[in-house]
Amino acid sequence: MTKGVIFLKKVIKEKFTEFSGGGLNDFKLPHVEFNSNCEALVQGCRGVLEYHDHLVRINCGRFLLRFSGSGLCIRALSPDEILVTGEIACFEFTSC
Repeated sequence: MTKGVIFLKKVIKEKFTEFSGGGLNDFKLPHVEFNSNCEALVQGCRGVLEYHDHLVRINCGRFLLRFSGSGLCIRALSPDEILVTGEIACFEFTSC
């Protein structure tokens, strides 16, 4: 591994630690997998905040996920996973 990559990993770790207020173990990010622009699987969610055919907002603890597009539908929902289908035009990831 080059020195630049090691330095970059150190800077990212420091920023995450500073942002989360603790160690990286306390910093839980949701995991999002896309299948083209027509399907998204989100793991680590805590609930649906808003749901329309053009907008889906999901609570992921310290973060909010927002999908916008057309024909959006929640196909599957479990306590910590959600499957959003439809034509996904935009995906936003913001902190609370």
